[in-house]
Amino acid sequence: MLTVTRWDQNGVDVDYEFTTDAPKFREALFETCKQIRQDTNKDIVITLSGGSDSTLVKWCFDHLGIETKTIHQRYWHGDTLINESESACIEHADIYQDIDMVKFQYTPWYQDKFVNYVPITAHLAVQMYVETVLNPETDFIVVCGIPPGIYKFRDDVDPVYAWVGAWGCRKLALARYESCGIFHYSPMISSSWFDSLFKKQVSQVRKGVWENQFKKTFYDFHFPEIDHLPKTWVHEYPYFKDLTVEQTKGKYIIAGEQRDVYAQRTRLQWPLEEVMNGGKGHKSMDWIKDINQYEGFQ
Repeated sequence: MLTVTRWDQNGVDVDYEFTTDAPKFREALFETCKQIRQDTNKDIVITLSGGSDSTLVKWCFDHLGIETKTIHQRYWHGDTLINESESACIEHADIYQDIDMVKFQYTPWYQDKFVNYVPITAHLAVQMYVETVLNPETDFIVVCGIPPGIYKFRDDVDPVYAWVGAWGCRKLALARYESCGIFHYSPMISSSWFDSLFKKQVSQVRKGVWENQFKKTFYDFHFPEIDHLPKTWVHEYPYFKDLTVEQTKGKYIIAGEQRDVYAQRTRLQWPLEEVMNGGKGHKSMDWIKDINQYEGFQ
């Protein structure tokens, strides 16, 4: 379980807790859906992108007979639907939010909340823009995505568990709401990934990220009922790709100007043994604003 306790202009703090007695991922995800229903009396709203994570989460709630609402965002650049590849997989959503991505970059919501505070990419911040059309009095937001961040930064180093500081923007963006990142809701669900299949996959990770290389196979094994989409990074979508100057180092175009998105290259890291052996504690990190201190992908 990862809980952001601070996300401000200086850096980020996270409490973390894992366990060694978690059930298998399939059972843990079902139990987490039931626990969320027990923990809130508000409407459960799933941010449904059409990708593999949100599709899986929606399927689990439906399988359990738990009523939810869904919101799907459509990102536009002129007449081009930027996220068409995933949007085409949406058969129905209760709410559709159409967003002009050029105009979005100049909105006070994005400029004041992020660009002039802690710069965050447009393609990440816009996912939290659902807060402008939902109701904090009645809605509990379930954010899908951000499975275990297993990174192998170089061929000659071991993979580590890492969490990108920019992801903590949800704490600020959704502050008016009750919400959760479902894969980090409890120590149980956060630790349920670490089965024999996952550990074998981690041992085979090439330079890059586990999610991109192995997540589909992991999902296929635990939930064979679903046709899981291969991973596609959002920053590689049309137009979003044009805004990406150097993703790993946090260089992006925002509102027509190249900006240093230093939260993107600030990663909290754990040895794999710590998270897989039930580690618990607190991590704090200042933003890596000096590019020369960056120690990520080489």
